[in-house]
Amino acid sequence: ELKRAIQATLEKLAAEFENGVAVVREGQPYHEIVDYAREAGTDCIVIASHRPGWGDYLIGSTAARVVRQAPCAVMVRR
Repeated sequence: ELKRAIQATLEKLAAEFENGVAVVREGQPYHEIVDYAREAGTDCIVIASHRPGWGDYLIGSTAARVVRQAPCAVMVRR
């Protein structure tokens, strides 16, 4: 039930973008995002990011990893 609720919320957000798509996958977030972008031939990834803390400087945030590995443009929203 939670997965359906998340999917519905993401679909509403994706509808705000031309050709926006909402996809729910399981796994390490940055791997799943980058893998999906490659599979789908994505033009642009829009991802939210928080203000980094010390842990992010040491291991890197999901958004930073997506930016480094994505096969397309990435727009990071803070």
